[in-house]
Amino acid sequence: MMISIVCLFIGFMGGLMASSLITPFMNISQFLSSTILNPVGFFFGMLCFFFGFIANAKLIRDCMEKTYALVKGARIHLIEVLIPYLVIINFAIHFFLNPQVGFAFLCFSLIYGMISIKINRYLPYLDRQKGL
Repeated sequence: MMISIVCLFIGFMGGLMASSLITPFMNISQFLSSTILNPVGFFFGMLCFFFGFIANAKLIRDCMEKTYALVKGARIHLIEVLIPYLVIINFAIHFFLNPQVGFAFLCFSLIYGMISIKINRYLPYLDRQKGL
């Protein structure tokens, strides 16, 4: 549970830093000029974006895996299932701050989170042998 809270904090702070360091843009020339004129800010923004979306992807993966395990009857505390769902509030805040970065943050996190799902991770070993 503590790991989920830390991932929630890292994902929020990474997205917050990325939203503030990567300027919102209307066209590609504005984006390229801001990147060329401020490469250090863009680099740190992308670094924060990377760590943030990895942390949020773990929370998305945990949402799906723990909800599935709870439905299948595994012994998981309800708070352990509900904490990863706070990532939705995280994405809503990032959409309000910088819509382009927030949308990219959501897309990358969803894709990477769904790729890394191992659906039987929280089910006991004997239940997996039975073929649940």
